[in-house]
Amino acid sequence: MSILQIFVASWFIVLVSGTSFYKRHQSPPLTTVAGITIPSGTTTVWFNDNLLTHIPSNLFVNLPNLGTIYFHRNVISSIDDYAFLQVPSVTYISIRNNRLAIIREHHFAGLPNLQTLGLFSNLIHTIEDNSFQDNTALSILYLFDNSLQTLNQSVFDIVNHPSNLNVRMHSNPFQCEGLCWVKRAQQDGWIFVEAAPSTGCVGSGPFNGCTWDQLTSQDLCPGICLSVCLCLLRLHYAPLQWYMGYLCTRKAQYAIPRRNMHHGAQGRLYFLKNLHCYNYF
Repeated sequence: MSILQIFVASWFIVLVSGTSFYKRHQSPPLTTVAGITIPSGTTTVWFNDNLLTHIPSNLFVNLPNLGTIYFHRNVISSIDDYAFLQVPSVTYISIRNNRLAIIREHHFAGLPNLQTLGLFSNLIHTIEDNSFQDNTALSILYLFDNSLQTLNQSVFDIVNHPSNLNVRMHSNPFQCEGLCWVKRAQQDGWIFVEAAPSTGCVGSGPFNGCTWDQLTSQDLCPGICLSVCLCLLRLHYAPLQWYMGYLCTRKAQYAIPRRNMHHGAQGRLYFLKNLHCYNYF
């Protein structure tokens, strides 16, 4: 038997015996997984580089040893609820470079051993509350390069979550006013946020244009007094601005300098950081 024949025979045995199941770079590209049966001994599944649009709930069945799933570079826009419920052994899922827009509460239900979830380079603008509540072993979550403007804390309400949850979330158009809890969680050490230096805040709020690394929890988690002061950023009645600045700080020298209202993001950040009224109430 020639070396080529041995290689082909070995490759066939790998596919059939189920160490890895390859359906990537198919010609023509796969547009559906209907009719596909994955061998029961499979540990890794590859569906990369096709034209799949949907992950159904009946694809992963009778796969007790499955640990890794790849769906890179498809056009997936939807996932059935409980799509992975029958494969609780899975530790790694990557659905990067697709067209997902919404992550629903039950998409990744029933995966207590999931450690790494790659959802970057999609179109995600919404993640429903409790979307990762079953993923108690989750330690790395890739969310960068999406369309997220905010993240509710209840998204990460994971019972017995890891001491360090690494959330990589740069390259999203965040409205940073809603991310107070992220800064606090980062400082408390149970969540790690990797943000590129160029990651900036968007929207009409006072942090527009500021980078994530520039902002502290004091900036993003104002007390009552600072909240009132933030509201005054949009006012143009100078006496009221000065008076409220005095009330917020009880020191005339910290009264709101009107000139800082019109110098873009850096001016607004300077203003916020020099109010010194976080503990006024």
